[in-house]
Amino acid sequence: MVQTPKTIHVRPDSELDRLLDAVGDVPLELERDGIRYRLNRVDAPMAGTPSPEQVARSIAGIRQAAGGWHDLIDADAFTEYVRRRRRVAGRPSVTL
Repeated sequence: MVQTPKTIHVRPDSELDRLLDAVGDVPLELERDGIRYRLNRVDAPMAGTPSPEQVARSIAGIRQAAGGWHDLIDADAFTEYVRRRRRVAGRPSVTL
């Protein structure tokens, strides 16, 4: 069951308000009695999150590359090769 985060309203011009302004988009780490908490902006993208433009370029590149090997290898021969290699006695058994 997913829990909804609790909202705590910060008063303008409070010490916490000034601290949040100083931190900006960087995650804030709080510590109390040796227990650490991380506070992130909800509307800010997380570090490493691609932009919509990067996602669109990636999708376009994947679509352009799709099927690029179709005239370079014989798919049926490759499938048969993989099946033969799986029957080799030196290969360890797979346990599911």
